Amino acid sequence: MSVKSVQEILPQISFEKIFKEFSPDFVPEVILVASPSFVKGLSKILESASPATVQGYFVLKIADSYSGLISDEINKPIREFKNKLQGKEPSAKQQRWKTCVSVVDNSLGWILGRFFIEKAFSEEAKKLGDRIVYDIKDEFVHTLKKLNWISDDVRKLAIEKVGKTVQKIGYPETSPNIKSPSELQK
Repeated sequence: MSVKSVQEILPQISFEKIFKEFSPDFVPEVILVASPSFVKGLSKILESASPATVQGYFVLKIADSYSGLISDEINKPIREFKNKLQGKEPSAKQQRWKTCVSVVDNSLGWILGRFFIEKAFSEEAKKLGDRIVYDIKDEFVHTLKKLNWISDDVRKLAIEKVGKTVQKIGYPETSPNIKSPSELQK
């Protein structure tokens, strides 16, 4: 939907201001709205809720987001509640080291990946993986051209789809280029 259309449905949130604040160089004209009925419902809730209620909700969401990072017993009631909802033993607790590794991986995943590929994934291995996929795609197109049980239109679409298949072998070299420190810094 256009940002303007979403703004009309949900006037309580200034999307333009949010985009300009967080991405001043690029403000989209269109955004993905998976559920317009949800957005309309949210607007009704925000229209009727007091600012204190909305603020309290955001405080709760922030506290909930970070609650798993706190090892203190203050976190026990929410942990037990979440465990119950997930069908786990209420007292179940993730080992602290797993929490720490998860936080680092979620925060620095691409950067950590760069160090891994430098040690464990050679340039030759990446080239070999890429070559294998190219060969498979070429053979697939060759086979499609020989099939007599599909129409020419379907064959053409299938060959186009093979060409559009994104190859993901080893590590990304675009968005971000995992070998580029400056791209990883961004």
